[in-house]
Amino acid sequence: MKARSPFWFDRGELGTLFRRLRAEPTNAPTDENDRPTAPPLAGMPANDPQPATGVVQAPANDTDASHQLSAAAIAVSTLRCQFRAVASVLGRDALREGSVAALVREVTESVAITLDVDRVSVWIAGDTEGVFEGFDRYERVARRHEVVAPLPVKDVPRFIAALQGASVVAVQDARTDHRADDLVVQGVTAAGTRSILTAPVTRKGSVEGVVCVERSGEPRRWSLDDEQFVVTLTDVLSLALDVAALRGAETARAEGEARRKRFSEALMGLARSEKVGHGDLDEAMREITQTAARALNTERSSVWLYNPDKTAIYCLELYIRGTDQHVSDIELRAESFPRYFKALLDERFIAADDAHTDARTSEFSESYLKPLGINSMLDAPIRVGGRMVGVLCNEHVGPARRWTLEEEQFAGSVADFVALAMEAGERRQAETELRQVVAEMTAREAPREDAALSAEAR
Repeated sequence: MKARSPFWFDRGELGTLFRRLRAEPTNAPTDENDRPTAPPLAGMPANDPQPATGVVQAPANDTDASHQLSAAAIAVSTLRCQFRAVASVLGRDALREGSVAALVREVTESVAITLDVDRVSVWIAGDTEGVFEGFDRYERVARRHEVVAPLPVKDVPRFIAALQGASVVAVQDARTDHRADDLVVQGVTAAGTRSILTAPVTRKGSVEGVVCVERSGEPRRWSLDDEQFVVTLTDVLSLALDVAALRGAETARAEGEARRKRFSEALMGLARSEKVGHGDLDEAMREITQTAARALNTERSSVWLYNPDKTAIYCLELYIRGTDQHVSDIELRAESFPRYFKALLDERFIAADDAHTDARTSEFSESYLKPLGINSMLDAPIRVGGRMVGVLCNEHVGPARRWTLEEEQFAGSVADFVALAMEAGERRQAETELRQVVAEMTAREAPREDAALSAEAR
């Protein structure tokens, strides 16, 4: 069979038509919305769409040729509209900047207007495995963008199976094409949707997103040009995801360098601090918690010490960054939080990205975390002389936060400075006590020495 051209008609036959009808007008008629229209082709009902495949037969007479020429003009005009739409999307700053959300809005609106459909939705794979996050839905009639619900893969298995390995899934009539059953049953498509055109957004061989085009009313036979237009824009979205990934990597690298520099300067400052090294424990704890909160960008940083029998920990120092406030005198009992106390003894760090669901910290959720708006915790044990004596606790207020290995290591280093400050405090106390003993002994020996000198003088 002769290969189909990118147009609906063979280019040689188009040339013959133009030469034969060069005296006839070549402008395609338009409807009330200024969209190109044409009379039906010979032998086709008036409401039947253009054939999606094959080459148009040679015209039997001038009337048929005129109809075909008008239809050809529509095809060319449609392609030009699609090319302009693609070019417009490609020229957006959102693509160059890797702004996927902004580009998705451009794509949904462009597809809806260009293909004259009711709505276009886009889902992109997010952090949650097995779920496509809803990015945008454009309603053409209402001319508005809407939030679209997530699309769990488990809810639409037949639809996902159809997408696997396919560049596009074209459903002419959703009432008879079972590939669309999942979308209809789960309410992914709007009520009344009759024709659906979907295409996967693929990256490195895997489906990373879905574009779904919906048309209500009579069934629509999607043309190859319609399909290719949507596929082209899914390729643009795939490119945007690549750009976003590269920019994300660059941003993460820059943030990592800034974070490492910040941590290095913070630790250097503690190493040089006279408060930490000279044994003034209260002042040292103030400086350490304040340094930790600012370097880790957390709202709260605190030092907790065990009581003698390790049945509780009490807060020696708590720094609240938002109010620049230092508080203390809080106590937590092991009997109330057994899993947390066990984790302190068993683990080097407690890095709870979601402190409400992490088994080690979830016991604090209702009584401590929720009232204070804390969602993530990073705790590091404090060890003095090989013994665990307490914990450095860093608490993040705001959305759940994923702690990095560098942040864990930094927290451990700060906990070591707490231990150094405590040892310095113990040395200072021992020195003070020693001086007191020496002073007392000197005071007791002084009268004896005076008496001995007096006796020698006599």
